Amino acid sequence: MATGGVCPAVELTTTVTVNVAGAVTLTLAVTADQTVFCAGGGTNINIANSEVGVDYQLLNNADDSPLSTVFAGTGATLIIPTGTLTTTTDVAVLASNVSCAAKLNTITTLTVNPSPDLSLAVSTLSPTICFGASTAIQVANAEVGVSYQLRNNIDNSTIGAAVVGAGSTLSLPTGGLTTSTTFNVFASLGSCSGQLVSVVSVTVLPSGDPLCAPVNNCATVVITPVETPATCGALLPDGKVFFDINPVEPVVNIIGVRIDINGPIARTQLNNPEFVDLPVGNYTFTIAYGDDTTPACIKTGFFDILPSGTPDPVDFAIATTAYNCIETDGSINLTGIIGSANTDFTYTVLLNGDDVQTGTITTDQAASGLFVISGLPLGTYRVQLTQNQTAVNTCVGVIASAFREAIISEPAFGCGLYVPNIFTPNGDGSNDSFEIRNLPANAKLVVTNRWGKQVFSSNNYQNDWNGNDAIDGVYFYQLQVDGEKYTGWVEIMRGN
Repeated sequence: MATGGVCPAVELTTTVTVNVAGAVTLTLAVTADQTVFCAGGGTNINIANSEVGVDYQLLNNADDSPLSTVFAGTGATLIIPTGTLTTTTDVAVLASNVSCAAKLNTITTLTVNPSPDLSLAVSTLSPTICFGASTAIQVANAEVGVSYQLRNNIDNSTIGAAVVGAGSTLSLPTGGLTTSTTFNVFASLGSCSGQLVSVVSVTVLPSGDPLCAPVNNCATVVITPVETPATCGALLPDGKVFFDINPVEPVVNIIGVRIDINGPIARTQLNNPEFVDLPVGNYTFTIAYGDDTTPACIKTGFFDILPSGTPDPVDFAIATTAYNCIETDGSINLTGIIGSANTDFTYTVLLNGDDVQTGTITTDQAASGLFVISGLPLGTYRVQLTQNQTAVNTCVGVIASAFREAIISEPAFGCGLYVPNIFTPNGDGSNDSFEIRNLPANAKLVVTNRWGKQVFSSNNYQNDWNGNDAIDGVYFYQLQVDGEKYTGWVEIMRGN
């Protein structure tokens, strides 16, 4: 009703509706999947019986900053993720509808434990070391109280003991290495841990590499392994080896003598030349003088622990190695093969540690004095000759063996076609024919004198032209090999 002035009262016809929203329930149960976790992690907040028409959002109760987006109630339990948290946080839940907003009564405390920094830089003190030497893996700015464990990146096997950080660069020793290795570092702080992102590799140079040449009188050191056989049939292995080192201390600044053996078992000893409790087998050894990082001298070699039923010794020699440029393969000649007279031998040819050829040498072949292993490319080989003497020895499973090295390289004059410009067919057995080195089959050769008269020709030259009746002087040749034509001159000089 409206009145005013002299006008009569009038009833207004507009109706105003006021909607009052229902109250938000603030007593809903609030729980967390986890209340304790590591920095960088998170959890879920669960709101039981969330109301339809009500929106829910997670807040940091300290400053009401949002921790999540807004989620609509469903009438059932509502799950809201906290996102990543780095510090302990009191989490509140803001509930709101079109007209009301308030925090639920329950405040949830999430305890966030500190985590190691996994982004720390990892490096190696020496990225390239000599065979048998060691280095250190370094962690920059290692955190105080964090434990760091060095591991092999292939299988995460641990190396050495864990070291606790002190806020500075931390060093983790690798121990003696015989193969190139990639390392990682595992960091732990209380219940929180993880692998540092960076990994680092160390290259191990092979034994005998020029960069690892012995220094400071190392060449004068003589090392003789003295083996004691293992008792045949013993329950526990009892073989021994004593390294007779002469001189015991070479003329270098000695910190220590480290001896590594590898075979059926691997073992390392410092300043102790005797290894005990060794099983039967073939072993390699590396002896390093000096500290682990920069040994002053490195010596390597082999030894065998034989069973007490000692087999007949096996031995052989490398007579010659040759490379056939035409067939592009090399061969190794084995001579002086000795062993048991009643058992065949097995030979194994190794290149860079890989078995490239294995075969049998019969006792008759061994007795002939020469056995040729062929079909080998250029390279440095290790040849092993073994003989299973079980049938002729009182100790079951006796295997005797010997090792030798052989190098197959190109001839001194190389593998290219080489045509001489003189030969001397005087019958003295030296340079009596026109010999073209590395000449393949079916080579065609035509020789003429200076007036163009043909004096020799062959469609399959066999390096057999000895000048025939041609007088001393200069002659001209045309050589056709695999579609290529070569021309030049050659002089006959008999000297008589």
